[in-house]
Amino acid sequence: MLFIFIPLFIIAGALLYTDSKSKAHRWGSAMAFLAGSGALGVVIRDNILPYAQSETFREVLRSASTFFRELSHQVGPYSLLIYGIIYSGLFKNKRVFLKIAPYAFFIPVAVMYILYNPLAKDYEPSYLLLSLYAVPYAIAANSFLLYSFLKEKRGKLKQQRLLICVVVTPSTLFSMLSNYILLVFGVYKIWQFNSITITTTFIIFIIFSIKYGFMGFKLKVEKQRLDSTIKAISSGTTIFNHTLKNEVNKINMCMNNIESSINSQFQDLADIQKNIKLIFDSTGYLAAMSRRIHEHAQEIALAENPNDISKIIQKALHRSLPFIKEKDIKVVNAVCNGLMINCDSLHMQEVFLNLIKNAIEAMDQGGELYIGQNENKRSLTILIQDNGSGISKENLAYIYDPFFTTKKHSFNFGLGLSYCYSVLQKHGGDIEIQSEENVGTTVYLNFPGNKILTPRIYASQGSYVYE
Repeated sequence: MLFIFIPLFIIAGALLYTDSKSKAHRWGSAMAFLAGSGALGVVIRDNILPYAQSETFREVLRSASTFFRELSHQVGPYSLLIYGIIYSGLFKNKRVFLKIAPYAFFIPVAVMYILYNPLAKDYEPSYLLLSLYAVPYAIAANSFLLYSFLKEKRGKLKQQRLLICVVVTPSTLFSMLSNYILLVFGVYKIWQFNSITITTTFIIFIIFSIKYGFMGFKLKVEKQRLDSTIKAISSGTTIFNHTLKNEVNKINMCMNNIESSINSQFQDLADIQKNIKLIFDSTGYLAAMSRRIHEHAQEIALAENPNDISKIIQKALHRSLPFIKEKDIKVVNAVCNGLMINCDSLHMQEVFLNLIKNAIEAMDQGGELYIGQNENKRSLTILIQDNGSGISKENLAYIYDPFFTTKKHSFNFGLGLSYCYSVLQKHGGDIEIQSEENVGTTVYLNFPGNKILTPRIYASQGSYVYE
């Protein structure tokens, strides 16, 4: 156990160094620090205390050893549970629960400290009472981490969640067995093997950090964190280039339509005017996007205001009309009128435009596109569903990765979906995708309840068909 606390303290410091603003990193750091505290207490008791000459100093060391060991024993499972709750993301839409949980789950810890004060001279803890909350906390935390890995569809994040399970689960479950369950039955020596699991955990942490950028910590110049990567590819020039490509394609299509009308025997002035209006819409949109990116060249910056999400969707559909007509796509927009949310209308319009365009590209001539909504008191979900070619299981895990694409398929989830993911993350939401090859794809845009401004969302239902 000698000096095992050092690698644990290194892990704790590394997590804080990489992202001290992240709640998950802070609780992960606390978890590693508390585990290290237990090892430090054993080192003080077994390796320092025997050499103390003064009785006063011996008493101080004895109290310090007990304090650090019991700090780890009593508070460690609590920090593990809160880390599991936050990192897993399973409760991200339950804001009330996330606020209450750290206080509610600390109650057994506080009771344990009141009943058994580690600084008391006659301190003798009840391992049975300690196990009543420590064991369920450890099992629940690891269950949350494992479930979040199984549920995750995004390639890079799934990999990171797997690495977390590999690092955290074996060491914490062995600690639960050796430090709590076996102590209840009077088996006291197995805990000494914790040094093996901790050493193994530290080695795995270093290897994963070097190879994969584990938990945002990378021992090279670059960082391989998904959010950092998305931030990089979402810089001003890249976003504008992607938007420019879409708009130029649309302008080119409109110009072809105008040329066809002019050269035809019966010139359709109304159709020419409609195409000219679409061209002006595109150039105006590009100008607005250019100004926004010029102001915030390094990162997506939101200008959030109350917006009717149905109108944002209608604008995105209007801008997609040339592509819709080219493939004779039937589009049903069943999102309620007057559904107000707090969002950046420009970026959200670009998100919907990207997703609609992806859906159209995935469909054959005469395909069907449905846009709808699901809502409850705590969240709002806008869904975009197509009956296109779908996405294979092999590719589904990588669609969020920046620049991922393949020419072998008609869909094009590359830079566009990474951008969409980043925008939803900035709004406090996320994107989920369900897809089956040769059946179709459904994209879910999830908004947290604090962004919804329409009470109970019983606005008038709108259903519009674009044919």
